[in-house]
Amino acid sequence: MYVDDFEAFYLAAIDLYKARPLETRYTIKFRQGKVVLKVTDDRTCLKFKTDQQTDLRQIERITAIFFPLMACGELPAEGEQ
Repeated sequence: MYVDDFEAFYLAAIDLYKARPLETRYTIKFRQGKVVLKVTDDRTCLKFKTDQQTDLRQIERITAIFFPLMACGELPAEGEQ
């Protein structure tokens, strides 16, 4: 399911991860001039698509959350970022 509003996508993606952390995956794809973010646990699939350069900050924000979660299961402490 594509979500049009980034904030709604962000909150839904975090909730999905909290519900099933071991099954949740986060991917970023660049296709035909658009960036597609996808968060799925194989039951629910959330997608956000944009071609706006102004959305790059939002993509950085969600990536900064998901990469540490996927790598070690928790966010780094404030001083470690």
